[in-house]
Amino acid sequence: MNASTSAATDSSTATLSAQNPKRIAVVDDVAIIRAVFRSIAEDSPGMNLIWTASNLDEARAGLGREIPDVLVMDVNLPDGDGFEFTTELLESHPSLPVLIFSAHEGGSFVEKAVECGAKGFLGKNVPPQKVVEAIAILCSGGTFLDAY
Repeated sequence: MNASTSAATDSSTATLSAQNPKRIAVVDDVAIIRAVFRSIAEDSPGMNLIWTASNLDEARAGLGREIPDVLVMDVNLPDGDGFEFTTELLESHPSLPVLIFSAHEGGSFVEKAVECGAKGFLGKNVPPQKVVEAIAILCSGGTFLDAY
């Protein structure tokens, strides 16, 4: 997959419903990214941001309280690697869709996301509607891989 490749499955039927909002959790060490996801969730009736975490310890605590319908995961965190955490997490929660959300470009990061079991990859330079689209696709059982 090259850097300009984008692939999605089930996009024609993927929607978020206000009657059945999807629970989203975000793990990212950058406060503004967490705030952007909070804003996206507030503007999207079919999304409910249930918790955010700035590191993996906080993510483990959040997962101990409530398992989301989709987990958005950064790659580089102060206390570990998002790819490794995703692999570890999916051993105990194999059906949890993980969306890797990274500032890193290129197909090699998309490939690493797929290898660790993530169902999606998005770069941090995408518009909010693409984030909503990716989450809807993951919630419907599809995959969303965008290498910019």
